[in-house]
Amino acid sequence: MLTINLTHNVALTSPIAAKIIAVSLDGVAQEVSDISEVISMDKNFAAELEKEQAEIEVEEEVMDQVKKGEKEADGKLILAEDIEEGHVSWKAIKLFLKALVPSSS
Repeated sequence: MLTINLTHNVALTSPIAAKIIAVSLDGVAQEVSDISEVISMDKNFAAELEKEQAEIEVEEEVMDQVKKGEKEADGKLILAEDIEEGHVSWKAIKLFLKALVPSSS
């Protein structure tokens, strides 16, 4: 099964991700690499990943504290969700769709 997660927060998906696709600002895939290779070769990326993981740990601690103090769930989100909108070029969509179709040769 193929799952695609489009995110800037690599720390959330790094435990399940096998590959990272670097995409330019115009939506064109620039590079495909194994996540472990990128972490070992790119020190800035590794530092950013470490920072994101620390933020996730803090959020988990906050949620655990909230859960301890909560008697009954009221159905509301604990943390506000960030939602952003953007676009993907037709060229990028075409590249993605071509990758899904097995080659006939």
